[in-house]
Amino acid sequence: SLISSYSSAESLFQRFIKMVSDTSVSFTSVNGYAKTLNVIPKYFLSVCKRLSGKTASEIINEEIIKTSKIMLRDNTKSIKQIADSLNFANQPHFGTFFRRHVGMSSQQYRSKSSECFY
Repeated sequence: SLISSYSSAESLFQRFIKMVSDTSVSFTSVNGYAKTLNVIPKYFLSVCKRLSGKTASEIINEEIIKTSKIMLRDNTKSIKQIADSLNFANQPHFGTFFRRHVGMSSQQYRSKSSECFY
């Protein structure tokens, strides 16, 4: 029925959001989440779009950026360690991703945020 398919979509979406915000699970790909949630990527993508108005990738990227910013404020980890812990292939890949989404390099963000917090 329509009601049960909506509630299962809602449940799937809630599980996805919980996984995305869990820092111990860090897939960077939509397929990684779809596989773990046991659904085909196409269905998974349509559920995200329908329930949030955003693509699954947008949700994943927002969470990666939010986590990156928190980690960059902590000067005990190198940018390479942050890139590794977020499952980026390498530091340049993380750097490109961060700059594309934030508009400045991770190093610039770290310098700027340390001025603001101390």
